[in-house]
Amino acid sequence: GNINVYKILQDGKLNGEMQKQHGMRPPITVLSLTVSTKRVIVGFSSGDVKIFDMPSFNNAGFWKPHQGEIFDIITAQNINGFISASGDKKFSCFYFK
Repeated sequence: GNINVYKILQDGKLNGEMQKQHGMRPPITVLSLTVSTKRVIVGFSSGDVKIFDMPSFNNAGFWKPHQGEIFDIITAQNINGFISASGDKKFSCFYFK
């Protein structure tokens, strides 16, 4: 039920841990991080996508783009967005403004 985030220090050690309950019942199947917008994108077996701002973990969006398990999320830094693919044989493309 949690997403755990660690900060890696210059010497390679971990600096603590942040935990965020993602608030969903279905299991996480995939997640990705966008470097340019500093967001964690989480895909679930239900076809839902949740986005969190980093490092605050504020909710930055929630969608249900798929009817099947999301099995891949690819960040596209050059278009400031991401693409998700699912077992429903569809893909979705999202852009951040």
